[in-house]
Amino acid sequence: MKIAYLGIDLLHPVLRSLLDGGCEILKIFTCPTDNVTEFNTEVIRTAEENGISYTKKRITNSDIQALSGAGCRLLVCAGYYYRIPVTEAFPMVNFHPSPLPLGRGAWPMPWIILKKIDAGGITVHKITEKLDAGDILLQETFHVDPQETLVTYMDKVSVRIPDMVGKLLREFPALWKSARPQGEGVYWKPPTSAQWTVRAQMSAAEADTILRAFYGYECLYENEGRLTELIGGRVIFGEADGQEFPLRGGYIETEKKRELAEIEEGLNGKKAEAAAVKKREGMCGKETEEITLLHRGRIERLRAAYGHTLSSHAFNSLFLWHEPMDLSLYLTADMFAVKYGKRGEDTWFFPCGKREAARAFLEKHMDEADFSLCYLRPEDAAWLAACFPDEWAFYRTPEDDEYLYEAEKHICLNGRAYQRFRTQINKVEREDAPRSEWICHHNEQDALQVIREWRRLHGAAGGQFAGDEIDEEAITMWRRLGIQARILYLCEKPAAVTAGFYLDDNTFDIAVEKTAVPMQGVAYYARRDLILAASCEWINHEEDLGLPGLRKMKEGMLPAAKNEMWAVRRNK
Repeated sequence: MKIAYLGIDLLHPVLRSLLDGGCEILKIFTCPTDNVTEFNTEVIRTAEENGISYTKKRITNSDIQALSGAGCRLLVCAGYYYRIPVTEAFPMVNFHPSPLPLGRGAWPMPWIILKKIDAGGITVHKITEKLDAGDILLQETFHVDPQETLVTYMDKVSVRIPDMVGKLLREFPALWKSARPQGEGVYWKPPTSAQWTVRAQMSAAEADTILRAFYGYECLYENEGRLTELIGGRVIFGEADGQEFPLRGGYIETEKKRELAEIEEGLNGKKAEAAAVKKREGMCGKETEEITLLHRGRIERLRAAYGHTLSSHAFNSLFLWHEPMDLSLYLTADMFAVKYGKRGEDTWFFPCGKREAARAFLEKHMDEADFSLCYLRPEDAAWLAACFPDEWAFYRTPEDDEYLYEAEKHICLNGRAYQRFRTQINKVEREDAPRSEWICHHNEQDALQVIREWRRLHGAAGGQFAGDEIDEEAITMWRRLGIQARILYLCEKPAAVTAGFYLDDNTFDIAVEKTAVPMQGVAYYARRDLILAASCEWINHEEDLGLPGLRKMKEGMLPAAKNEMWAVRRNK
């Protein structure tokens, strides 16, 4: 059988088994990898040893047409970064390392260990436009041990592959015809840095679960302001005195390590150097401190504990905007407040955290002449008025309102109100051969190209902020911040990028959206593509910054609600 193969070393036994089964591999499509945590060396070696043409470039519609012309009868995918153009020219199947329909998504294996699910598996399914949702041809399941690691999990997957491939080749027509629909599935979002961060205050058992779930990949270890990247870390239970990576009830031994400062210097040397100079000049001696990656866990834990879902107070928003908005952080165990330098010497975001701690903070500052607060929710304003009657002048700040959209409405696009959106979608699909894919280390330059082209086309935007101040940093830091981004290609050229992050389990925040082509409908097509992929109930599209064009666009998207914002200053 003539076959096209797509994959990296993660599921290399699939390729080996296809060759052992007598298949003629017309071409191999692999991906550029770091060859530190993910590899393509075995796939490339197999291609070279067998005289098979291979490429690291993403597969395109032109490739599909060429394969069809060469007599391809089956496409097999087994660990591939890029979106595959689906065709009816020949069948397409994917080997997915979870017991579908449980565990749809790009990286289900760590979640199975993190969630302590006792059954893993590998599934062969039809490739369809919807990710990992195609009908199932074959499936093998296995028990997940209490001490399973990502490596031992994949060993269990690998050992089952040869028999599955053999059966697939022998019985393909019957398996394809009798493939069973998955029904309702469970999609898992890609893990973020919060999931692979271990802290010294954690119990050894909790840290052990995280390290096992990501074993072989990088994890982060945080202890008193020190952040270290670990690869191959394992927990040793027992006495932790004198150990480099202590925990409660144990410590970590690791195969590889490097300080985060080294990584930051490599990625963003000038900014890291400037931060170091600030600290040497005494920044840390002030009431507030610079917002850094080390604050992520504490800020996000406070937000989650007190049900604070505003985009304004999310760590990613604060981190990305801390320079353009001159933000600095006041942080305690029970609350945090953010000083907003661009709005005045003594202007603060309303505190997030325990009410008693917030009240103590306010009482400390409220007699200062220029003290004011912004980004108050209605419930914050009501609490403040009740605690300090007649002390404050309240006023609405609609330029700070956050726009909320029901994801389902922009997925279905039903009714007359959404007619123009349907028209835009149809136009792009009819004329521009769109495809999109998640960002990864190997296509992030395409996303940056879009942002830089947008800047070239638009120049400096009006208003105090325009949103483009943080786009490039958000893309450069996407993995470190847990940002999810989609890149839209039109006729195989990067045309748009949209990116954001989860504010809670039901709400996704769109923080970046830029287009490189001045074509009607492209911006909405890209925005909707991210909404489709995000798998959530609500989309937070952030504020309009008081910019008329931005307000018109966000109102035009038919918001279902807004997070209304208030500000206060002391009564004179």
